[in-house]
Order: sequence, then structure tokens, then C-alpha cells
Amino acid sequence: MGFEEQSNKFYILFEKGIDPIRIDLDLKNNIINLGYKYGINKSHDKEKYSEFIYLNSILEEIGK
Repeated sequence: MGFEEQSNKFYILFEKGIDPIRIDLDLKNNIINLGYKYGINKSHDKEKYSEFIYLNSILEEIGK
């Protein structure tokens, strides 16, 4: 995870692979709770996309 001061954006880098790295539960919950604070209430459809994509979509909405 990184933060770019010039653009005021957070970045999370994900590794593509068959067995993705597990996301820390506290980080996951913090991203979801931050989304709630911005009125973003997305559900995670595990059949359609990974946890990484789900969390990234919340962060992208916050950044808009």
C-alpha cells in the first residue's frame, strides 16, 4: 500500500496468481468501514470477483 502526496491518492498493489496473498483482516475491515463513511455499501460477490477487486473497487469509489 502506498500514498502519493501530489495526487492525494492511496495505492494498493496486488499480485496476480492462482493463490493470492491473504489480505490482513484489520486492513480489509478498515477499507470496508472507510467505504461506509463515504456512503459506499458494496457487497462482495465471491463468485464474480476476488477480494482484491472488491476492496479496490471501494477505494476507487472513495477516490472519485
